[in-house]
Amino acid sequence: MLTDTSMNDDTLTRRAQLGDSPTLGSLAELVSQNIPLNTKQMLIVRKLLANLLTWADYLYDSSRRNKTQIPKAIEAALHILGRKHEIILTAPTGAAAENLGGNSYYTSLGINLSYKASVTARARKTILVIDEMSVVDLKMLSVINNQCKVARSLPRSSPDLFGGLPIVILMGDFF
Repeated sequence: MLTDTSMNDDTLTRRAQLGDSPTLGSLAELVSQNIPLNTKQMLIVRKLLANLLTWADYLYDSSRRNKTQIPKAIEAALHILGRKHEIILTAPTGAAAENLGGNSYYTSLGINLSYKASVTARARKTILVIDEMSVVDLKMLSVINNQCKVARSLPRSSPDLFGGLPIVILMGDFF
């Protein structure tokens, strides 16, 4: 059974409920017991979990409600599996990141305010979530892309977007 030293008793109990070979359905249902998801959100969470290491997606919810439930559900599922360290929850500002349960992308990716990226150990990450994409300009998106490449030991000239991270979730309201 997968374990994680940061798991509390409740998380360990939920992990034990899944057994050694959790199914997608059982994991999604367990997560939705603590994080309320509507039908559309549950479908997205199930799809993300099913393809955890194989695709990138863009989330746009025209209702502009509860988009943060999806990355929170993915984070909860990864926590149960002992893989919470694989996700980075970010947004342009600390306030927006706090709603997501993460940090600003400046903090998360080690980017200073002059748009220069510092080298940080982010190689174990497999999922990047960026909320409030509507306020991220092209220059900052390029900095984030390059920082992900540096963190995963790829040259900046690499064609792999976001350092080849298997899942990149970009969320935001576009008017």
